[in-house]
Amino acid sequence: MKYIFHIAALMTVLSYSVFAQADADNDEWKYFLGGYFNAVSIDATATSYTPAGDEEIKVDPSFSDILDNLDYGVAGLFIARKGALSLNVDMVFVGLTINESLPLPSSDMKVEIDIREHEFYVGYAAFDAYPDLEIITGIRYVDQDINVKITTPGFTQKIDTGDDWIDPFIGLRYMGPINNKWNWYLRGDVGGFDVGSDFAWRVDAGATYRFDKHWEAAIFYKILDIDYETGTSGTPSIFKWDGQEKGLTLGIGYHF
Repeated sequence: MKYIFHIAALMTVLSYSVFAQADADNDEWKYFLGGYFNAVSIDATATSYTPAGDEEIKVDPSFSDILDNLDYGVAGLFIARKGALSLNVDMVFVGLTINESLPLPSSDMKVEIDIREHEFYVGYAAFDAYPDLEIITGIRYVDQDINVKITTPGFTQKIDTGDDWIDPFIGLRYMGPINNKWNWYLRGDVGGFDVGSDFAWRVDAGATYRFDKHWEAAIFYKILDIDYETGTSGTPSIFKWDGQEKGLTLGIGYHF
């Protein structure tokens, strides 16, 4: 609990200082709204309780598996910027249903996965020599629901697991120019710190292309790694998630 208070105090002080600077700045607020598609794969292990003991569930759909079994997928980014300050909201909703046949006759497994990952963070260009480099800090809300149903002749087993948590994070983001049309998009952050997950990190690397005054496209490679554990082994409270999401992200957005 003490970590939550420390991080909350740090974010309060930082937010107060950057808002004070923004109020002193004569620039007007500028906005960006975009949508994007994550062409990612997942490589993770989830651990849940069953009466027979803790059960490890391998969650490793490839991008083609995700595309074939996607129930829904919505992702968007909103940025409000004034001078050196930016306010950012990044939201992802993904739902999958995967059906697989098992080696036994008339046997199959159905896996339903719902993942929500939402980030709310502040960016501040604190370095005069590097005006396109921002310190970013905020929170990442993660909500995961995994439902597994195994059906064999005369037997059905269900495993329902998942959890939700909030991770603080801090990092850097760089969006400097390559030329008059292209800009770098580089981001790295670390978080968790035993507040939500044990540890989490994210890296983005790519570029954006400005068509005109308003429209912009983006392509970058994203990795999000999370190591989360809660509860007590051997009891219904146990849930573990240790894995990565990685792959290309394609997006388009509008400046106004």
